[in-house]
Amino acid sequence: MRNQIAISIVSVLLLIIACSKKTNRPLTIAVSKTSDNYRTWLLAEDSTLVIINLYDLPVDSACEVLKICDGLLLTGGDDIFPGTYKQVDDTVLCEGSDRFRDSLELALIMVARKLEMPIFGICRGLQMLNIQAGGTLIPDIPARSSGYIPHRCIDWKNCYHDIMVDTSSLLFISTGIKTGTVNTNHHQAIDRLGKGLCITAYSQDSIPEAIEATPESYHGFLMAVQWHPERLLAYRQMSSPLSNRFIGAAILNKNRPDRTEH
Repeated sequence: MRNQIAISIVSVLLLIIACSKKTNRPLTIAVSKTSDNYRTWLLAEDSTLVIINLYDLPVDSACEVLKICDGLLLTGGDDIFPGTYKQVDDTVLCEGSDRFRDSLELALIMVARKLEMPIFGICRGLQMLNIQAGGTLIPDIPARSSGYIPHRCIDWKNCYHDIMVDTSSLLFISTGIKTGTVNTNHHQAIDRLGKGLCITAYSQDSIPEAIEATPESYHGFLMAVQWHPERLLAYRQMSSPLSNRFIGAAILNKNRPDRTEH
């Protein structure tokens, strides 16, 4: 019943969008699984944009809805099932996974990349982008490292560490920050980097903290960070410039002359 209601609501929304003139329709952002924090973060950049939560839809319906959107936000959440990157034996190191969400996000990334749609990943979203590109994850950072850099704390709302940013990256162009402080709440991270991606920021213990697509691998905007910019109130230079860059890319995508409306 919940899925039927969600499909009906989105169907009405899509009809409204489709009936609008291309230049006048609202900017529309698809979110793999949303919450108030993500909504607030996006709406701070454009209070008129439409946010569609795809998690309540079947995978095939979500992919169809995505085609009419202007950008895709992959959000944080549960661990990704290690079988997704062919390391099923590491399941014992996970703290719960959502197999439906794994399938949903892999499908959404494939559709978004085919459409050269702007994609932004947060925490789990970064990890899923890496997996979709053929990469793997460290299943549990504490089991792999000395632990002198905290990537997760008991007081997760007040857990921070420094990062170093590649000055040739779009992340640096967006923020102007060479070294900065970010919040952190994860125990998994990139191990083998996926094809067509580059690491644009590291923590001091060499854990990848941000990625982008290489120009030759993707003509659209693709950026992801391991921290949570939607909750990063203390150090906004690593938060609002990122939503600004993502929304800006979505606006350009919406107005692309070669884009076909679905």
